Amino acid sequence: MVPRINAPCKKEAFFYRKGDNVKKKSRIYIFKDQEDYIKKITDDNIYNITGEKGSGKTFHGITKDNNIVVHLDNVYEPIAQKGKHEYSGKVRKVLIKNLGENLKDYDFETKAYPVIINYVKNEKKKVYIEGLSIADIKNINNIKGTVIVKRIGVLKCFIRTLKRDYHNEYFMNIEIKKYGRFGKVTRLFKITKRRLKIFKTYHNIEHFIDRLDKY
Repeated sequence: MVPRINAPCKKEAFFYRKGDNVKKKSRIYIFKDQEDYIKKITDDNIYNITGEKGSGKTFHGITKDNNIVVHLDNVYEPIAQKGKHEYSGKVRKVLIKNLGENLKDYDFETKAYPVIINYVKNEKKKVYIEGLSIADIKNINNIKGTVIVKRIGVLKCFIRTLKRDYHNEYFMNIEIKKYGRFGKVTRLFKITKRRLKIFKTYHNIEHFIDRLDKY
């Protein structure tokens, strides 16, 4: 019997609990990359990119020519506000003006997202809004433009985020200042512990694809 191409193998099936009722075409696999899931919602020149950490959301936007990219991570945690993140800094200021300083206190779908859309809707260039928060949107009618879901294998995402985040100079210096020569070890421990959550949270993205597919 020839196995179905999209059927999860036994080692993949281990990660699915009884009750994870998502369609097979909505699934994101641990060991296997899949093509981006793309769904056009409206004709707006806006592209909403989501996926797990390390899936290539940011890279997808910044490699496109003549566009504008809103990095939601830098909107909520403004560590970098120059260069490729400059526009995200402008969006952050607009959100603070409309919602206040504590942006995380406000629901992304009903509060922050509409403000962002209102700010970027008149841009003549393509607008890419990238972030994990996109997958939290419950009512697909609230989305403007096209949705792109990155579906890189979860294990690959995990390894990518470890390599990327471990070498973050800002946070590494904090650990070294606090723990001295053991700072690099504590940094690795904290990053690993935090990023292991990926192996649970990716199911949220699968359910988001399900909602898109039903739209």
